Amino acid sequence: MDAPPWATVRIRRAARGLTPAAHTVVIVTKIRHEDSPRRFATKFATKFATKSAPKLAPKLTPKPFAPFPMNRPVALARTDYVHFLPITTRWMDNDVYGHVNNVVYYSYFDTVVNEYLIREGVLDIEHGTTIGLVVETQCNYFAPLVFPERVEAGLRVARLGASSVRYEVGLFREGEAQPAAQGHFVHVYVDRATRRPVDALPAALHAALARLVVVPADEATRG
Repeated sequence: MDAPPWATVRIRRAARGLTPAAHTVVIVTKIRHEDSPRRFATKFATKFATKSAPKLAPKLTPKPFAPFPMNRPVALARTDYVHFLPITTRWMDNDVYGHVNNVVYYSYFDTVVNEYLIREGVLDIEHGTTIGLVVETQCNYFAPLVFPERVEAGLRVARLGASSVRYEVGLFREGEAQPAAQGHFVHVYVDRATRRPVDALPAALHAALARLVVVPADEATRG
């Protein structure tokens, strides 16, 4: 059946990339005159959709999914870290699966870093004019931690810049050589009032961080 001159039909392909069965053919019928026979237009649109949908389906067949390649990180040894802090897990750290929840590991990162800075006398959390803001963080998990358990958090600095520092942390079960988890976070040091990066780290802070610096093996090889 051909469309009369007063009826126009437009087809839009929806949900490109879905399976043929999920393709949607949307038909919009526009009548040029209010007194035109709408019943005819509806009948035409239904028949057109029935004939056209199967023809559109093969063109919309999705390509096979290719997963992103994932490189498993290399676990660092206890000897790769400079400073250690024992942390006792808490009852509240466990989740319903019986191990320490993944987000809690980041609190252990914060704990070992800030304990070191406060103990070295270079972080005044109440009145200091220079503060560190976290702009990047990551954690890789190798084995579960649980409550009750004693964790030994190893700390080192992989990169020390004019206003930023990259801390790397390994979380070890007490006495074990390989970490249960390891990760990093980057602090950018800013003026407490303006929140703008400082031109240079305070001398005492820079000296304390410099004592933690360990050049990663891959960078040492490139250098």
